[in-house]
Amino acid sequence: MKKGFTLIEVLIAVGLLALVAVVSSTMVVNLVRSSAKLQANIDIDHASNFILLKVENDVKKSYSAAVDATGRVLTLQQNTGVVTYTLKQTCNGALNCLTVNTGVGEVKLTDDTIDLATGNATTSAVDLDLVNSGFAIIKDASAVPRAVSIKITFLKPLTAGTKLFESRATLDTSIVLRGSY
Repeated sequence: MKKGFTLIEVLIAVGLLALVAVVSSTMVVNLVRSSAKLQANIDIDHASNFILLKVENDVKKSYSAAVDATGRVLTLQQNTGVVTYTLKQTCNGALNCLTVNTGVGEVKLTDDTIDLATGNATTSAVDLDLVNSGFAIIKDASAVPRAVSIKITFLKPLTAGTKLFESRATLDTSIVLRGSY
């Protein structure tokens, strides 16, 4: 009798090996997708938390507020001066952003950095959905501004060819002006 494997045994072994390879590769692909989704959500959470804390702090220091007709510019009157928040379209050529101007100069609060070599957003970049974002003033019965309503929808831009999902979150809150409570 000759030593070795029969053709059936070899075919069964190759089939089992192929099955293990397919299952393993599917698990790796799902793991990479989950990691990308998680990172996108983390980036959006970081951006929205930072912006909420900054705007909330400035609104609570303000004694008066106004919003322009577009709902994209919020002007706050404080004892130290005027603070202006602006939802801007295409700050860096591709992405929308939120800026703040305290009288010293305008500063972007969202990362809209574009890789100049590829034209794609950097991995930490966060976009804003301007259609579903804006500011509004909440007034009392005598038409005195008492609070600011803020709604900002954040998007995570994905690089070309990788649109497997879309990550978005909406910051929707109202903050009371100083002296109104």
